[in-house]
Amino acid sequence: MEGTDTRERCAASAMKRRARRELLAAVAHLDDNFVARTQHDPFSPPTYPWWKRRLDE
Repeated sequence: MEGTDTRERCAASAMKRRARRELLAAVAHLDDNFVARTQHDPFSPPTYPWWKRRLDE
């Protein structure tokens, strides 16, 4: 994935190591599912976050 959201990084940095690892694993799984169900929108502005540059199938 192109990177994590700033809020996600801030929340993860405030967590204990084990909780952070579990959260990031869960989010990565959700991101993978989202990417598998969508495709890249070549006409979306590059300044948008990665999830807003996706099209539903």
